[in-house]
Amino acid sequence: MKTTKSEIIRKAAGLFVHNGYHGTSLNDISEAVGIKKAGLFFHFKNKEELYKAVLEQYVTSIPSPNVLFEDNMHCSLTEFIEVFSNKKTYFLNTMKDVIEKEEINFSQAMSFLLESGRLDNSCHEAIRNFDKEMLEVWKIIVLKSQQSEETTNKYPAEHIANIIYMAYKGHLMSKAFGTVEPDKSKELLEKAYALFKK
Repeated sequence: MKTTKSEIIRKAAGLFVHNGYHGTSLNDISEAVGIKKAGLFFHFKNKEELYKAVLEQYVTSIPSPNVLFEDNMHCSLTEFIEVFSNKKTYFLNTMKDVIEKEEINFSQAMSFLLESGRLDNSCHEAIRNFDKEMLEVWKIIVLKSQQSEETTNKYPAEHIANIIYMAYKGHLMSKAFGTVEPDKSKELLEKAYALFKK
């Protein structure tokens, strides 16, 4: 049976997530795929090129927050928290097939994301830009909530957005390291919002 390039990328992604870039060899990948190492070289000239293909498939292809939330920019802050909570694993949605087929958990997927940002400049830029755009989306939502008097005007929208989003990011890192329950992000966002609710 012929092995497709997409199958190699998926299997390689699973190994990179489980073992890290440096802990994964081409021999490991060829064994997992079920082909000889020479078969990998038909598609990729080396491990680095294969790793970049994995990142392009699963990390740098993540849609921007402006695209992800373009239909939700009219929401109240309360409504947006609900929407955001439902979409909070947007950066893992592109890895859905790997997560399902290669038995990967949230912590492993997040570790992979962090490692990819350290090892690859384009990936680092993609993650950084996503983060900046996501914060801008939160600022817009908070500003609208202040204009509608849902949220206090006592503090600048930028400060409130930073506090809410940074609280969420801190929770995300705690989830990645397995130190908190996995499904508390909505509750945390609501508590952060309650600090500024009118």
